[in-house]
Amino acid sequence: MVEKKRGVRIEMDKIPLDEPEIFEMLSRGDSEAVFQVESAMFKRLLADVRPTCVEDIMALVALGRPGPITMAPDFASGKKKPEGIKYLHPCMEEILEDTYGVMLYQEQVMRVASAFAGFSLGTRRSDMVRALYEGIAAEIATMRLSFSASSHSRL
Repeated sequence: MVEKKRGVRIEMDKIPLDEPEIFEMLSRGDSEAVFQVESAMFKRLLADVRPTCVEDIMALVALGRPGPITMAPDFASGKKKPEGIKYLHPCMEEILEDTYGVMLYQEQVMRVASAFAGFSLGTRRSDMVRALYEGIAAEIATMRLSFSASSHSRL
């Protein structure tokens, strides 16, 4: 449509993904009309995390889901002070370094299960571990929300 209306041909594979001005704009929370990150919640997350790469934006979109949103403070803290990230085991650093120590993606859960239990990434066992993790994460999120609500009602 851009080519038809404006005479400009956009080649998707040539669009740079490392424009500092774009990350500066997003870090200010200036994301009006930017798909998936235009809500007030994402504007706050962008300003808190201050993304510097596309992977940060992808992680923020993943963090914006109801369960993972509880991990946003850990993600932001790890991004700001990576030296403060504590890994439960040395092998987890390689798996979680891109998300600043936060187990955010299903693929990471499965890789941790593979590293600790020797599961093949294609086995049913790793799928069960992933499902178990999702259930536990959802339950923890629910407990945090109900605790938070009850704590605020006493204030």
